Parts: sequence; structure tokens; C-alpha cells
Amino acid sequence: MHTAAAAPKFVYVLLQYKGLDHTRTCVKSLAGQLARGAAEVVVVDNFSSAELARETRAAFEGMAGVHLLLRPENDGFARGNNAGYRHAREQLQASFIAVFNNDVEVLQQDFPERVYRCHSATDFSVLGPDIRVADGWRVIHQNPSLREFSEAEVRERLTKLRATPPRAGKTARAPGSHWKTWRRLRGLVLHGSALIFSPGFIADFEEPFDPRTFLYEEERILHLRARARGHETWYDPSLVVWHRTRARDYKATAEYWAWRRDIKIRSMEVVLEVMAELRRSTA
Repeated sequence: MHTAAAAPKFVYVLLQYKGLDHTRTCVKSLAGQLARGAAEVVVVDNFSSAELARETRAAFEGMAGVHLLLRPENDGFARGNNAGYRHAREQLQASFIAVFNNDVEVLQQDFPERVYRCHSATDFSVLGPDIRVADGWRVIHQNPSLREFSEAEVRERLTKLRATPPRAGKTARAPGSHWKTWRRLRGLVLHGSALIFSPGFIADFEEPFDPRTFLYEEERILHLRARARGHETWYDPSLVVWHRTRARDYKATAEYWAWRRDIKIRSMEVVLEVMAELRRSTA
């Protein structure tokens, strides 16, 4: 007698620091998947505030398929997402884990099934969708937009960052292209706002992100660590999500830009540390 194979379990991890309205919108976009049991969601609040933690609990507690993790401190993108990933991996026994920014919306109600088809075709370890950002009447596509840096390039960027004084009013455009890439690609650095991890990756990695970073460069470090263990990254244009971020950063104070620069410097230092660690491990 043959028994049917267990259906894969698809779990979204949404990291929230403030921005509860974004989280509500994201979970609402997943309502159809939740209703038919196609997916579950882990909402991680990175200690936005005691008040927002209460509001988050009131918004989602008791909602079918939604799990809450209220963190005791804001310890950044990597550690916050790692906590949600570990919960999905260890407590929920997820087959696939989609780690998404909480300001991402998924309008394709068959999104998990599309991921399964892509996995059957590519055997990906880490998958990136077409991440779209509205830019006026145009659209920015955030995958594929990042590239791998050599060690020399990382050092050069670090030197420039350290020498750059923060100044008020600076703005920056969201990374990406106004042109969509229509074919599957492999072996690239994927944008960190929407990453999907396969059963093979989940079995091999207890957590996906290097906890030494607070923000920035997580994608490049993930790419380095995954490749070192023989895991492939893929981009699939048939998967589409909307990233409801600003197409251009708002103007801010010099103090804000100094804080952001310092975090970027530390993240670039971690990239160099990871490169050195991987080099030693293969020596």
C-alpha cells in the first residue's frame, strides 16, 4: 500500500520594526493562502515599543495560520529574521521559508505553488522573485540588481565610506532597474527584501543571516556563505511581489546619515571577515 507524500509546508517570516500598517497589509495580501491552508505566517516584532507590541498582539493573536514572536530588543535585520526563520524551521517544521520585509505584498494567490514548480525545475537553495517598486508611472525591479564584490572592491568602498562626512538632505534611489529580466538566472546576489529558502538550505543552515550585521550587506554575505556550501541562488521572473518602499529615500538629518553610514561600515567589515573565514576554511 502506497501512502501519499506529505504536502510541503510554506511559511512566511515577516520582520516588523514599527510599521504595523505595512504588516497588516502584507498579511491581508496572504489571506487567500492562509484561508486554504497553503501557507502560514510568522510575524516578528523587533521590539518596536511596548505599545506597538500590544497592538500587534491585538491585530494578529488568534488569527488562523499566524504566529507571533515579540522580541525583547531591536537587534537588527539579521538577528530578527533569524529568530523568525528558526521558529519556522524548528517549531513549525517548514519545508520552504519565505523571509520577506513586512512592506512586501504578495498578490499571486498561487505563490507557494509557483515556488514548488520552480524548485522542481531548478532545485534552487535560495530563490528571489521579481520585486517591484512603484516609481511614479514606472516600476523598479529590484531583482536582479545586486552584484558580488571582490575583496578589493569591498575595501575600496569601506575607504570611501569612512571618508564621507554625513550631510543633511541627502537622498538615494531604491536599487534596481526599470527593465524587467524575463528569464530565470542563477548564481546571483538576490535582493534581501524577499528571499525564499528551500528544504535543502533549511536542512543545512540553522539560520540564514550573519548575526554580526545590524543592517545592510546581508544579501552578499548570504550569497558567499551559501555558495561555499554548494547552494545555488536563483531568480525567477514568474514570481512577483510588490515592495511598498519609497522609490527614493526621504531627506533626513546629518545625524541620521551618520548612523546609517556607521552601520554600513560595520556591515562591510563583516563582509571582509566572512571572506577571510571562508578563505581559511578552504585552505
